[in-house]
Amino acid sequence: MFDVRHALFAAASVVAFHVSAQTETTVVGQGTRTLLELQRSGQRSGPELPMLGAASALSYQRYLDSHKHPIPVTLSSTVANGGNAAPGGSSR
Repeated sequence: MFDVRHALFAAASVVAFHVSAQTETTVVGQGTRTLLELQRSGQRSGPELPMLGAASALSYQRYLDSHKHPIPVTLSSTVANGGNAAPGGSSR
């Protein structure tokens, strides 16, 4: 069964291969770009796994409920920094 461990192993394998194939110059961020491209293309994707039972029903109901309210153009309030936000105002 495909799980997160398999995905991490595949990603690490790709990065290790990429790093070993590089010459003397290292391009910062190239490994990340390679992994993101693999994710986008689906070349190394695992099989689709069904979501069963109550989790499926609850998830689908949350999806349906999300359409009950329009997406606001702007937010009417601000969130106080609770220590989780990164400097500069973004959380990541």
